[in-house]
Amino acid sequence: MVEHGRLWSVGVRGYELIPDGLPLDEGVIGRAVRTSEIQLVLDVATDPDFVDVAGTAVSALAIPLVTATGVVGVVNVETTARLPAGGEKAARLLMPSLARRMEELCASLVVDMSSLARLFVHMSSLRDPLAIAELAVRSLGRVIPVERTQLLLHDESGRILEFAEWHAAGHDLDPLSVPVVRELRGQIDAAAVFELLDASVTRMPELTGLHLRSVVLIPLRANGAEIGLLVGTSRFAKKFDRGQGEVASLLAAHAAVSLDAAI
Repeated sequence: MVEHGRLWSVGVRGYELIPDGLPLDEGVIGRAVRTSEIQLVLDVATDPDFVDVAGTAVSALAIPLVTATGVVGVVNVETTARLPAGGEKAARLLMPSLARRMEELCASLVVDMSSLARLFVHMSSLRDPLAIAELAVRSLGRVIPVERTQLLLHDESGRILEFAEWHAAGHDLDPLSVPVVRELRGQIDAAAVFELLDASVTRMPELTGLHLRSVVLIPLRANGAEIGLLVGTSRFAKKFDRGQGEVASLLAAHAAVSLDAAI
């Protein structure tokens, strides 16, 4: 699966150990992602990009899973016997159905512990505050059903400033303004971890104009201080299950620590 700018293992067979979180600029698999074309290597010894993991491979085949949004994953095959020339023609028949399945997997709001661990490892490796913030807002949209997310930080004087935002493809929902976020923050408990507000019953004109059903506020805290907020808004979802709220809170906590360290 292609996620967070790297390749992550979804299913493995035949390897004792395979590296995870591979960069997209390395290997035959990375070449398949960059070109969106099937890569058939009949003799891996002749390909300078091939990364030898198993130590027994003779041929390799990397099949990019391409959707309208781009490459969402790769099927990688390595064999101990030489593959026949033209083998990519048969592999091409697999691409549409596997690409659809991978797209469904990428869009799913079900996040397992393995995926969450990968996300946190990747976030911890980042040193750029903006890159961390952008990863956090994209990931929030993966764990709770919202169409737009925002990350705002406090500056040295305590003012709230917008730092990063994300919106789901096909949705034109406007972001909340900083004054509205500040007012909403004042309406919830100071020690709140995850707050879901029913936007339909608020008396704020801006929320009414956006036709929102829900607003999620998740304070970002590090070293005992609140450093900002993660915000999610939706025109459709009104209730989230407890598991989604817990994952979103974990995401916010990890993002806050990573942001604090980077800043």
